[in-house]
Amino acid sequence: MQNVTAPPFFLSDPGEPVIKWKKWKKIFENYARVCGTNLSGERKQALLLHCLGGEGQEVLENLPPLSQADQRGLNEYEICARQLDLHYLPKISTIMERYHFGLREQGKEESVEEYITALRKLASSCKFGALVEERIRDQFVLRCCSDKVREELWLKDEPPLDEVVSIAKKVEHMLKCVGELSKAHKEDKRKKCNDVTWLHARTLGMEPACSEVL
Repeated sequence: MQNVTAPPFFLSDPGEPVIKWKKWKKIFENYARVCGTNLSGERKQALLLHCLGGEGQEVLENLPPLSQADQRGLNEYEICARQLDLHYLPKISTIMERYHFGLREQGKEESVEEYITALRKLASSCKFGALVEERIRDQFVLRCCSDKVREELWLKDEPPLDEVVSIAKKVEHMLKCVGELSKAHKEDKRKKCNDVTWLHARTLGMEPACSEVL
């Protein structure tokens, strides 16, 4: 443990923290994990207090305590972390988050995997609960940029999200291959047309001009 580098103090002086709480908390969680996977809540709380810095500890001490109901099931560390969450993290409007989720379309150059990852990230703050996979699936079918993908998915009866992703990736790969073949065919056709034009010009005793036949 002596070789583990502790994260920078969250707030050593009065003012705003240099690293936002949400990001700093992830850094601290990784640090605590390296320090030991079996840390007790009390031990992890002590680590947190040390890493918060003097001003960070002062902020925590002056935060309103959690209610008994909110503390239920939480250890010492989790109680402190929850207090800081409530203080530093902005309140989220579920309606607005779902609105943004509903607007999210797949970009023309965005892969299936990238789009699903983006939807998962947006869905994480929408409070969909047990319906999250279903909502992501429906949004994908509604807003994916390929009609071919959509048509394939419409043939299925209530497919789970992982099946939807698998089908969409296969169609995506097929369309990519078809596009590459079509491009190669056009290039070959263009070359042949240019060769014919060149030979025709030579036959007529003319100087061949560079041309591009689409």
